[in-house]
Amino acid sequence: MASIGWEGKRARILFRDGEGKQQSIRLGECPKSDANTARMAIGHLVIAKRHGSVPHPDAVRWLADLKTCCTAAWSRMGCANQGRARRR
Repeated sequence: MASIGWEGKRARILFRDGEGKQQSIRLGECPKSDANTARMAIGHLVIAKRHGSVPHPDAVRWLADLKTCCTAAWSRMGCANQGRARRR
């Protein structure tokens, strides 16, 4: 499960990876609705990675809309296809 942490107007998503270590992704300034969408997508991606299953379609769409730098970070964590990061 992922949660949203706020540092003033800046959001970050907190979650536990497959090894149980706490991780965070900083979103920067964004509306609460965007932070909630990211929280849900990240939660789906982490659960899919943990169980070795296919991620929820909404999480896949969210990941497809990310910039290359963010997708590369997800690839390093094993939650996204590395080849996808290079194409953008």
